[in-house]
Amino acid sequence: GPDFGYYSTGDIAHYDGGTAWFNSYTTIPMMLSPWFAQLFVERIHSMWVSMGSPSPFFIFEFGGGTGMLARDILAHIRDEFPLLYSALHRYVIGERSPALREVQSFTLKPFEGKGESVGHDARECDKLRQRMADSVPSGVGPGGMRGVIVSNELFDEFDPVKLRLVWRRGHLPTAADVARCASWREVYVVHTIQRTALRKVLSWGAESGKLTGIFPEAVSDRGPLPVDEAVAGVEQQMDHEALTLPCEMVPKAAMQAFLTMARTVLTAEEHQLCLPAAVCCYPLLLALDLVQSEESITVETDGPDPWYLQKFIHLYRLNLAKYEQHVFVSKYRYRQLRKLVRLDKHLEFQILRPTPARVNASVPFDDIAGCITTTQIALSLEEPRCRELGGYLRRHAERYAQAATIHESIEPPTPFRIAHVKTIMRPGEEEFMRATAGLIDHGFALTVDYGADADGLLWHHLIRPNYDGIHTMDARTGLHECTHTSHLQCPGLQDLTTSVDFTEVAEAGVEYGWKLKAYTHQWDLERSYYAHTPEVALHMLERVGNTRTNLGVWYLRQEEDPWAFFKVMVQQRGDEGGIWFFPGAMQLPVFRRSLLEPAAHPCWDSDMTRPALVDYLMRKVRDKLADETAEVAPAKQAEGVASDPRAALKPFLDEYMTLYTTPGAVGHVMMSESEKQRQLHQDVVLALMVADYWRSLMIPDDPADPHGCLRISTSDEGAARALRVAALNRRLDRVFGQEHFDRVFDELVAAQALDAHGSVFKDSQKRYPTYVCAAHQAIQDYCNMQDLG
Repeated sequence: GPDFGYYSTGDIAHYDGGTAWFNSYTTIPMMLSPWFAQLFVERIHSMWVSMGSPSPFFIFEFGGGTGMLARDILAHIRDEFPLLYSALHRYVIGERSPALREVQSFTLKPFEGKGESVGHDARECDKLRQRMADSVPSGVGPGGMRGVIVSNELFDEFDPVKLRLVWRRGHLPTAADVARCASWREVYVVHTIQRTALRKVLSWGAESGKLTGIFPEAVSDRGPLPVDEAVAGVEQQMDHEALTLPCEMVPKAAMQAFLTMARTVLTAEEHQLCLPAAVCCYPLLLALDLVQSEESITVETDGPDPWYLQKFIHLYRLNLAKYEQHVFVSKYRYRQLRKLVRLDKHLEFQILRPTPARVNASVPFDDIAGCITTTQIALSLEEPRCRELGGYLRRHAERYAQAATIHESIEPPTPFRIAHVKTIMRPGEEEFMRATAGLIDHGFALTVDYGADADGLLWHHLIRPNYDGIHTMDARTGLHECTHTSHLQCPGLQDLTTSVDFTEVAEAGVEYGWKLKAYTHQWDLERSYYAHTPEVALHMLERVGNTRTNLGVWYLRQEEDPWAFFKVMVQQRGDEGGIWFFPGAMQLPVFRRSLLEPAAHPCWDSDMTRPALVDYLMRKVRDKLADETAEVAPAKQAEGVASDPRAALKPFLDEYMTLYTTPGAVGHVMMSESEKQRQLHQDVVLALMVADYWRSLMIPDDPADPHGCLRISTSDEGAARALRVAALNRRLDRVFGQEHFDRVFDELVAAQALDAHGSVFKDSQKRYPTYVCAAHQAIQDYCNMQDLG
C-alpha cells in the first residue's frame, strides 16, 4: 500500500552519477543500459514503419522503474531514427507511485518536453487518452490514437489473488462447474498481535509523540491523552472491532447456522468472553476455514449438517482459548501499526521478523519479535470478486477441470473429503488489456516479463501442491530472516512477485481487440531482421563489444525455473501494422489444447516451456505411446495416434506413481532434469546466434534465389569452416565455453539444421534436440518471409 509498500515508499532507489538505481537489485534495463533499450527501439521502429510511419505517434510505458529504460529508448531514437523522433509527440510513463514518479522525472530531465512521468495506474491507463489527445495542437488525426505500449516487468507486480478450486472427492468438477464461483475459494490474510507487544509498541508511540498523528483515539478535544489513557483507548477500540469485523467475512448461511447451535451449546463463560457480541468473530472465522478446507464444501450448499456444526463448535472453542492473549488486527489497524513502526527502522524489523530462538535483553524490542501472527484462510468468493473473475474462470474452465482430474489421480490417500488445487491469478492482466484498448486505436503492445503459459504454471501447482505461487525477489542480506521464513513474514520490506500468465494476457487481449503477433523468449529481441537487410542483427554481444560486461545475465543466467524465465509478447490492434511480424523468433505455445499434449513443437525432443519434471514424465509417456502404437499399428503413427492428449492420462499417471514410489527418485530426477533444462536454454541461445551468422553467409546473388537459401549448405566443408570462423571471431567460445560451443556447432552441422532444404522437420516422427529445431526454424523463417520494405 502507499504507507509501507515496497515500491510506494521510495526507499528502494538511490542516485549515483546522475542516474537513479534500485537499492536491493538491478533490472536488466539497468544492467545492460543502454543496449537493452536499443533492442526495444528497433522493434518499435519496425512497428512504426509497418503502420505507415504515422505522426503524431506516442510511446506509453507502464511499470517504468527509475525511468532508465525510457531515457535510453528516447536517446537511441533521437540518435538513430530521426524521422521517428520527429513523429514521436510524447513518451509517457504512467506511474501510480509518487516516489517513483519523482525518480522518473529526474531521469527524464534531458528529454523535458518529449518524455514525462504522469500519475496513472496502468489498469486505468485509458484515462490518459484525452489528456494526450489534447496535448496535440493539430489533433491526433483521423482514425484516432496511434502508438506503442511498452512494459518491462509490469504484469508481475499487479495485485495477485490466491484461489483454490475445491470439490468433493469422487465428484470431479466439469468445465461448467469450474466457471461457477461456487467452486472457488479466495485466500485471505488475517493478522493478530500479542497483547503485551501491542501495548509496548503503542506506549513507545505515545511517549515519542508519534502516536497522535496516526491513531485518532490517542487524542481528545484538549490535546494528546496521557500515555496510559492513549494506549488503553486504542486497545479497547481494537478489541471492540475484533468482536464484529471478522464476522463480516463469514458467509451468512454459516453464521446463522453457527449462532443457532451456539445459543444452546456454548457455556455462560464462553458467552461472557465475547460480550456484547454473541460470539467472538476471529475464532469463528478460523473454525469455518478449517472445517471447509478439511471436511465439507459449504454450509450454503450442504445445509446445517449436525456433525458439521459439532466440529465447527469444537474448533471454535480451541481457537477461543488459543487467541485469548492476541488482538485481531484489521486491515485499517495493520496499516496504522505499520505506519507507526516505520518511523523507527529497527522497531519495524523487530515487529515483523520471526521469533528468535533466544531473546537478547540488550537489543531494544527483541522481546516483541514474532509478535504478529499471520494466517491464511480460504472463504467463498464475494459477489464483487465473482464478477471481477468471471472472464478468467470462463476462459480457463476446461484447463482447470482437467487439472482437477490429474490432481485427484495423483494425490496420496487422505481422510479429508475435500480436494483442492491452488492457483494464483492477477485481475490486473485483463484490466490492463481492457484499458490499453481504450488508450490507443492502432498500434502495438510490447510486453517483457517473467512467466509462462497457463498450462506450464498450472503444472507447477500440480506437482508442488504446497506452492503458493509467490516469489520473494529481494536480495538484501539483512532481511534473510524474512526471506527464508515466508513471503508473509515482512510485507513491504521485500519485493514479492508472481509469474505472469501469458495465456491469460493473450486470451483477454483477444476479447478486447488485441491480436497476438509473437510470444517468445526475451533474448529473441536481439534477433529480429527483415529480408531487405542482409546484415546480421546486432546481438547483445556485438553491442556491448566485449565478453565481460554483464553478458552472463543475458545469455547464461542460471534460473531456478528456466521454463518460466523472461518472455516477450507482442500484440497488435487496429487497421495499421497488421503486416508486422517477428522473423526468426521461436514461437512458444500460448494456446494449448490440453495439459497432456506432447511437446509444443513436433520436432522438439524436449519441451522447454514446462516444468522440468513434467517434461521428463511427458517424454516417457510419449515414448511409451509411440512404442505401443508401433507394435499395434505401425501405419497409424503418421496419423498422430500417439499425440492424442486423452490417451496420455493413464500412462502419465503410471509414470508419475512409479517415480513417486521409488525412494529418492523424485529429488534426483527433479535436480538432474532442471539442470538439463537450464543447459537447454543456453544451447538454444547459442544455436540461434550461430544461425544468424549463417544467414550472413547466405548472400543473395541469384534472382532465382533472392535470399541465398538454396546456394550453400553446411555439408560444404568450406561453408561450415567459414561459419565457425565467423562465430569464433565474435567470441562465442569465450561466452559459452569451448566445449559447449563445439558440441552445439557440430550438432547443427551434422543435422543440417542450418540448411533450408535440410532434413529437419521432413520426418514427422523424428525428434531432434530443441536447439536444432529452433535454429532450423529461424533459417526457414528467413527464407520464407516477405520483404516489408
